[in-house]
Amino acid sequence: MQPMTARLDAKGRVMPPRRLRDLLALKPGHAVLLAWEGAVLSVLPVTAPLGDDLAGALPALIDPRGRLRLPRPLREAMGLKPGALLLLRLTPSGLEMAAPEALLKRQREARLALQALS
Repeated sequence: MQPMTARLDAKGRVMPPRRLRDLLALKPGHAVLLAWEGAVLSVLPVTAPLGDDLAGALPALIDPRGRLRLPRPLREAMGLKPGALLLLRLTPSGLEMAAPEALLKRQREARLALQALS
């Protein structure tokens, strides 16, 4: 499946496309966990097994319109402002979200690190 996009609204909410919500069975009131690592935010159903790497995951709920509200500290850590574009990708464990700018920055840093090694 190709990555999809969504925008962050002024209140820090993201509306995943209906197709993704249906595939993940994200219904209003459905609980999820938000786990952020590097440039990628994972949205995991609460039924997903929790490993040690998810110990710091934040709980969240899908609102009545199917939106997911990202907590302010998480938005700030990810550098997300209202209107920010997010890439959405379905994974076996749930949904991944990332800002294109953050992915490009991570790619640049990796390239520079590889150049320093050679």
